[in-house]
Amino acid sequence: MARRFGWAVWFGAGVLLARTPAAQSAPVSTPAVPQCYRLTVGEWSRSLGANAPYHALPAVIRLDTARAERGGWLVVPDIAFPRPNRFPGAPRWIQQADSIEIMWSNGYQVTTVRLGAPNGNELRGMATVGSDANEFGLDVPHAPIVAREVSCLQVP
Repeated sequence: MARRFGWAVWFGAGVLLARTPAAQSAPVSTPAVPQCYRLTVGEWSRSLGANAPYHALPAVIRLDTARAERGGWLVVPDIAFPRPNRFPGAPRWIQQADSIEIMWSNGYQVTTVRLGAPNGNELRGMATVGSDANEFGLDVPHAPIVAREVSCLQVP
């Protein structure tokens, strides 16, 4: 019984600490201005089959400064899904150290782009696909991707 009580005290203390005003008002860095990129997707490692249209990335994107619903920032435009279905918080992007991760999803099909550190006016990385049905098994399709910085006037 004493062992359970000790665990409950530590758990309760952790909850109280997580709810302190300092924890709730932690600074969040926001991008100063939107950045826009033209995406060039290389050859996929395997066929996407009937789901290819669900992973057709827009040619030009804007990494916006507006917050996304579930963290990160908005990406414009969304993938033109064959059967539109709005998934909360998507599309969105986040910055992790010196890389950027962009995610599009309709709730069933997910496309994730991970881009490395800038090299001049371009970023290089990998696009991967996912699905709630996981028809690909362990051999998840991926493709090299290059994002070249462009004027945001080119974004629809």
